[in-house]
Amino acid sequence: GNQAGLLQAAQGRVDRAGGQVQLAAGALPQRVDHRVTVPRPALERSQQQLREYSERITNILASITDGFIAVDKNLNIFLWNHAVEHITGLNAKHVIGLGVEKIFPNFAGTTEYHQYIEAINKGTSSNFEHFLPAFNRWLETSVYPFSQGAFIYFRDITDRKKQERLLELEKEVLEINAQPAASLKTTIDYFL
Repeated sequence: GNQAGLLQAAQGRVDRAGGQVQLAAGALPQRVDHRVTVPRPALERSQQQLREYSERITNILASITDGFIAVDKNLNIFLWNHAVEHITGLNAKHVIGLGVEKIFPNFAGTTEYHQYIEAINKGTSSNFEHFLPAFNRWLETSVYPFSQGAFIYFRDITDRKKQERLLELEKEVLEINAQPAASLKTTIDYFL
């Protein structure tokens, strides 16, 4: 009834028998308002669920003991956990939104940097170890691309690398000492 009157007033015609509505050209308004009314309790439940999901994700990221960052396709940082803060000494609030090249200018152009870019561009995971002179640390890095960028995990392996180097030195000393002409002077001269 009332709808039909409104439609007829809009120069349209209602076919009551067929249940169809036909409007003459120009009968529709130029601007249509697409507001949807959601009952307040449903809206509050949805907002509460979003807060809970957000809190869960935040807690998961905070519990990761490895360094974890997420970057977009342009290598702008949008996630930076506490472990990365510890490794780098850089607070998340100072790096979020900035590009990797701005945060790590000496990293751009390195082989490892190109491994990040290649992994993201190809959409393939990549794992590698590299030394960051600026932080005097060895990192084991895994890059996991996704449609909008990449998740990057860092594990500080500096202690392991030091142990590996000590084992290499011990092996060299044993090899020198195993030679028939070995002397304490030869061994000392070799390492100094």
